Amino acid sequence: FPREHEESKLDQANDDNNNNNNNNNNNNNNNNPNLVFAMKIQHPKDPLMETIIRSAKLHIYKRGGKTDASNESSSFDSLMEVNVYHVTAESNTSETKRTLVDTKIIDFSESGWVIFNIQQALQNWLDGPTKKDGLLRLQLSSKACTKDLHRIFQVNRLMKRSLRDQEPRLNVKTSERLILGRVKRDIHTGDCEKGDGETQCCRFSLKIDFKELSWDDWVIAPTSFNAYYCEGDCGSSRLANDWALVKNLIHQANPEKMPVGVCCVPNEYKGLTLLHYNNDGQLTLSEKQNMVVQDCRCR
Repeated sequence: FPREHEESKLDQANDDNNNNNNNNNNNNNNNNPNLVFAMKIQHPKDPLMETIIRSAKLHIYKRGGKTDASNESSSFDSLMEVNVYHVTAESNTSETKRTLVDTKIIDFSESGWVIFNIQQALQNWLDGPTKKDGLLRLQLSSKACTKDLHRIFQVNRLMKRSLRDQEPRLNVKTSERLILGRVKRDIHTGDCEKGDGETQCCRFSLKIDFKELSWDDWVIAPTSFNAYYCEGDCGSSRLANDWALVKNLIHQANPEKMPVGVCCVPNEYKGLTLLHYNNDGQLTLSEKQNMVVQDCRCR
């Protein structure tokens, strides 16, 4: 059974402007606020166990105020979409790659904490080669000008002592579990791709445009999102819980007693924040629950 603990202490967070490249080779991204966390998550000593990231929340404090963004880059005054990217080094090159982790539509006119879900990015970091230096690198991006982002978000480690309680922080919950089987994953996304030869239960990308749903007449932003879906065979790997294990064993031993085996299905979801018109025709910001598949398991 998992032994769960919480690691909430932030070892390092700063403005890191040393990244010279990204996957788009867009120099404007070099000046975006960067966060660098020194992580201390270790793999279990027992080779039959693995570490699972149960939850990873990035907390960043924002200071309210008017931005300098033009009307063209900010369609709804203080409301703006902010993205968090996981920055990783490309193999055998000096370039870096940015992978979108989470997106929030934020009201810049109000002060307060903003929470981003970076669970998948941290799991990829833990499983991939980028953990060798112990640093998790994240980057903030928005249509706002970069000086607005640096001013609004408290990301500078060398801030005044009175503002230290507003430093970015990363709350992480992990657990250890017995390895029942490993699924081949892309180290940058943590997902499988069509044609990569993977046959076991896995999460695949599913980009959906709101025009396809005929929702574009009331949903303003985002215009599209990645809903993901689950597909693959269920043997003894990716089992959701002990009941799934028992169900699978009974089905294999006696199909008449248990005619239906385990299936690859969504095991966890997350909501999607929408900027939309409500029933009264007013522009509002709300979260629609269970819109994005977070994890796939056999159950």
